[in-house]
Amino acid sequence: LATGTGFGPVLGFAEEAMAHSDLKLTVLAGFREAEDVCCKDAVQRLCVLHPERFECAYVISSTDGRISSDTALASIADIADAETHFHLIGNGAMVNEWKEGLAKAGVPEDFVTTETYFNHKAEADAE
Repeated sequence: LATGTGFGPVLGFAEEAMAHSDLKLTVLAGFREAEDVCCKDAVQRLCVLHPERFECAYVISSTDGRISSDTALASIADIADAETHFHLIGNGAMVNEWKEGLAKAGVPEDFVTTETYFNHKAEADAE
């Protein structure tokens, strides 16, 4: 899961993982506006080259609501299995909200890693 600044590093990881492993990756990326979505060609290339192992979905907060909304958290928790690893990267508010939400959903702490690029001390939003 990535927001804005975290999307580039996630995409780089995805390119390497697709080339050198048999991992299945689902990337959920949050952007404020549709025109903020970047790297569309690289995402499309990964989807075409690895249709069984790579997928990417976008949440546009100005129209869809926050990527860390209760609805989004519930949908991810519902499709994940017991071996799903969550890597949260980007805005500290999103990272902290997802980390808290995944803990509430019963995801073991060992299955959640984080990278926060700004807003490090943001507390999870109760809404």
